[in-house]
Amino acid sequence: MTDIIAVLTQAIDCQYRLKQQGRQWLIEDAVWARSPDRHSIGFSLDCDDSKPLAFFSNRPPAHLAKMCDALIAVLYRQKLYLFAIEAKSGYKANSSKQLVNGRHFWRWLIALCREHGYLNTETKYIALLVWQPRKRQIDKGTTAHRDDLDIKVDPKTGFTARVEVKNRTSFSLADLIQQVMEMR
Repeated sequence: MTDIIAVLTQAIDCQYRLKQQGRQWLIEDAVWARSPDRHSIGFSLDCDDSKPLAFFSNRPPAHLAKMCDALIAVLYRQKLYLFAIEAKSGYKANSSKQLVNGRHFWRWLIALCREHGYLNTETKYIALLVWQPRKRQIDKGTTAHRDDLDIKVDPKTGFTARVEVKNRTSFSLADLIQQVMEMR
């Protein structure tokens, strides 16, 4: 089997990669997502200073070029989990559009990988809305508890699941994957 994470790493320019510490990816403003192992890649196409989707004009029609804050791919237990992640501090307007655009980007990239023989494993798409912790919030650590999560399984959205993580400075993607798969 082709190492799809190596293929994605080679395909995504390093200037768009998320900051990484070990197995952890910095989503935004001190919120970290921990991958189950090194088989992951995290990047962002939500850039003000450069145009990662260079074919878009400087003023495309509303919402076409909007992108979620982070995209993370995790190869875990023989499946590829593709996260579209949006971090919010208080107002979640447009988050659905940004997450859907992230899913469409993933689907396009994954379709290219399948077409050219780089991917032959099952894929799962997960929308992840991360509520940034309040300044006085105490860090609860990296374990994802059910009371911190709101998981919705709704196949009509095009995602395997939509997850909200609330008031955490870090969380485990493996724990999220486990809880999503248990609910299916």
